[in-house]
Amino acid sequence: MSTAKNGSLVLLKIETDTPGTFEAVLSAKSNNWTLNNSTVDVSTKLDGQWGALLSGGGTKELSVSLEGIFLDTAYDKDVRALGYSGEEHKYQMVMSNGDKLEGLFVITSMTVTGARGEAETYSVSLRNSGVITFTPAP
Repeated sequence: MSTAKNGSLVLLKIETDTPGTFEAVLSAKSNNWTLNNSTVDVSTKLDGQWGALLSGGGTKELSVSLEGIFLDTAYDKDVRALGYSGEEHKYQMVMSNGDKLEGLFVITSMTVTGARGEAETYSVSLRNSGVITFTPAP
């Protein structure tokens, strides 16, 4: 029997000054993941009318959009500063089932929303800058 996943339990973590150590900075209320694998066509006349692709020959792009509430840590200011600077930084994203994505990302957009009497929320979009490591939950 299949079990649905709770989409609101994604944590965005940022690498601290200690390499390999991550601090949670955003608890996502909603998330959107887009993985694109481009292809390389290696078709020849020998393939007849069927196309052939070079396995693993294209580029991979991962775009992530998260909306949620920043956790009040010393590092949430670093995320905002990285949004302004456009510099890449190492992040880790932990899904509700324990799967992890880790690597260098650039914040491509950030929106801050706050209404009187409500928690300030953030919408953050990130795009990979190099290899992303996927670690499935144990």
